[in-house]
Amino acid sequence: MAVAVKTSPGSRLAGSLHSPALISLLGVGYLMFCLVIVFKLIPGLWWDFWEQLGFARAQFVGGTLLAIIDLACAAALVLLGTKLLGPEPPAGVRAGVFVGFVGTLTTVLLARWASLWVEHWTYVNHWPTAWPVLVTAALALVLLLLWVRLFTSERMQRYVQVLESAGWFSATSYKSNQGQKVRRGTIFGILLLVGAGIYTMLSHNVLGRTAPEWALDVPFTGASAVEYYGDARGFIADLPAEQKNRVMITWAGIGTSFHTGKVVSLDKYREEVLGALKSAQADEPDRAAALEKELPKADADPTDYLLAVNKLVFGPALKRMLDGNFYKNETVTRRMEVLYNETAWEDIGDVVAAFYREANTDQRAHLPAEFHVPAAVLVLDRFVMRDVNEKTDEQHNVKVVFKGDWDEVKEGGKVKYPVKEGGIVPRSQFDEVVGELEQMNKKRGENYYALPRKETLTAAWGQPRYSSITLLPSLQFTVPLLLLAGSLWLAWRVVNMPTFADFLIATEAELNKVSWTTQRKLIQDTIVVLVTVVLMGVFLFGMDLAWKQVLSWRPVGVLYIPPPDETTKNQKMEAKRW
Repeated sequence: MAVAVKTSPGSRLAGSLHSPALISLLGVGYLMFCLVIVFKLIPGLWWDFWEQLGFARAQFVGGTLLAIIDLACAAALVLLGTKLLGPEPPAGVRAGVFVGFVGTLTTVLLARWASLWVEHWTYVNHWPTAWPVLVTAALALVLLLLWVRLFTSERMQRYVQVLESAGWFSATSYKSNQGQKVRRGTIFGILLLVGAGIYTMLSHNVLGRTAPEWALDVPFTGASAVEYYGDARGFIADLPAEQKNRVMITWAGIGTSFHTGKVVSLDKYREEVLGALKSAQADEPDRAAALEKELPKADADPTDYLLAVNKLVFGPALKRMLDGNFYKNETVTRRMEVLYNETAWEDIGDVVAAFYREANTDQRAHLPAEFHVPAAVLVLDRFVMRDVNEKTDEQHNVKVVFKGDWDEVKEGGKVKYPVKEGGIVPRSQFDEVVGELEQMNKKRGENYYALPRKETLTAAWGQPRYSSITLLPSLQFTVPLLLLAGSLWLAWRVVNMPTFADFLIATEAELNKVSWTTQRKLIQDTIVVLVTVVLMGVFLFGMDLAWKQVLSWRPVGVLYIPPPDETTKNQKMEAKRW
């Protein structure tokens, strides 16, 4: 006798191309591939192409066209995904893709959270970065394998099939011709509630106070854009050339291929600067040629080159604009002058961008030729920046602000440690010189030799930035759109859930049994109710006044109402004596 054996959901998990778990994992991979294309690849290629066309300043138009292209590509990828999935995919695949994607994203976030601690310990304890990177990668791989094992388990697959059977991942309706009025009212209520939340979020600019996009930082890729050298400039100059060969653009320059925030090589930046100066020779040939000669050569230290561009190119141009009242507005001129005076030379690119933003269309046509030159700041690895700033610690090096009789400390007839005022010396040398001068004072008399004075060095500063993976771009637009799309799906899906749909159908059936009054009768009944309420209020108010007079009458003496007293009029009830 033949026996029918039911195959369990987990019996086809391994090795079968038709396994729901395997198909779901492939779907997760396809979904991530689509997100990379839509949110990373297309925007990157588009903005490069847009800048090459010379429209780098037309950000709004470029962003609008990019949104249209992204939507078209997303629709094409969704259509392709449905074709690959087939008209009748195995049970649980749709829910499996959703659960697999959420689980994978959670795993990545957990790995990133763990990498924060590993990177922190590496940074604080000065560990070599090679093996912490391997540890982080291994940890992420272990977490991903554990999630795959959990996802492909029989218990998880049963849960996925139950989730899909609830109808959340299908577009089937339930008794669509019944209870339509109550269903529409329910959908309208849900959309009204979500819409009110979205409006409140937008009106209070909640998303405007956060980062412009939701991105996941890649561990151990942190770099600092040095916006202030401080006293660490000499230590930066001593670094190997390969550790300071990148810059970040702070002012793109008119007509260049750069955009603000772009990180490029130092050689590429030099080429753009020279190209901008040559193109500016048509407007101011003498000035542009002189600037090109004054700039340091290619073998100069990057700090010298960047500061030379800022001081020789932008400094005089901005000063001429301020002195010549370029903006024809005293308030704007004064504000720009304060910004110019308070900003360090290293970060002058932000000032140039501010000068450009304050100019109107007519004024921008008459900007100095120097505005075609891009401005940049040096980019250092986060760990290199740490090592540089540690040298500015008082325990390692100090600045000699008052030399005193430093040169009197000699060895073999020569100054033992030559130094100038404002020079930076090791702390051990400073203490040694001070100690010898004190010993010499004991022999020659107190205060015979003036002791030098020191000052703590100022560290370099720069905001750390990481290479990142964009998870959700343009939060101000994508979050409201996603909330709206999710609420539409939720509202439609809720009213088609069998249990809730039957309740709504029954509710409409009961409402149809109600005998509704006519408009004339409704108006009459409303008038009667309002008049009755008014009369009852007047009656109760009159009775309250009457009984107050009767009960407070001296012969009755039930109530005692004291005369008004200015000292107790504004007191709280608990503070009054009576």
